[in-house]
Amino acid sequence: NIKRLRQIDNHGQIKIDKELSYNYERKVIIRGNEEFTLSKIESKILEYFLKNKNKTLSIDEISVNNWVYDEIPESTTIRTYIKNLRKKLNDETITTLKGIGYRFNVT
Repeated sequence: NIKRLRQIDNHGQIKIDKELSYNYERKVIIRGNEEFTLSKIESKILEYFLKNKNKTLSIDEISVNNWVYDEIPESTTIRTYIKNLRKKLNDETITTLKGIGYRFNVT
C-alpha cells in the first residue's frame, strides 16, 4: 500500500518533522498553525525531495525528474523554487551542498 509506505494518513498528509507536514492533495505545507500553499512546480520539487529524503540531489537530477526534456528551466530558476520552499519549510530542511546539489533532511 503506497500510503503506508510513504506514511501518508487518510487526509493525504505526511509528517516531515515534528512541526512540519505536507498535504499531497491540497499541495499545502503545514507549519504549526500556518499553511503555505505551493505552486504546482514547488509541490513537484517538494514531492521529489520527499521521495528522496536524506539523499543528495543535483540540480540536473531535480530538473530531469520533474520536467519534460524540452521544458527544463535554467538552474537559477530551480534555485529560486528551492529558496521559496525554504521560506515555507524550516531553514535546515533543505541543505545546499556547494557545487553538488541539495539534500532534504528528515529525521
